[in-house]
Amino acid sequence: MKKVFALMMALALALCLCACGGGGEETDPNAGLYTCTGIEMMGLTFTPEEILENGDATIELKSGGKCTFTLEGASETCDWTLDEDAFTVEVEGETFTGTLADGVIVLDMMGMNMTFEKGE
Repeated sequence: MKKVFALMMALALALCLCACGGGGEETDPNAGLYTCTGIEMMGLTFTPEEILENGDATIELKSGGKCTFTLEGASETCDWTLDEDAFTVEVEGETFTGTLADGVIVLDMMGMNMTFEKGE
């Protein structure tokens, strides 16, 4: 009888602790898929299709500072940080900086300012 009572108490305690967890890791409000909508270089603005062979460039921000950067079908896992609206992403040892505000990333990559907009 004591073993059954002890088991029921342990189960009740475990359920209470699970309920306090709030469902796990918090989701970063900036997390999501951002798609390239424009590229500026040398003072001119282009669509991704005009510059990129497939017109394909996305950044998927994930909670915890990880992201996936996809360019022309090739994807790389990378790290990102945000300090107020100053955005930094590290891809294959290269650091690129820009801004992230109101669901829009503007990233300076090798002399090009690439604009990425968050999907719904």
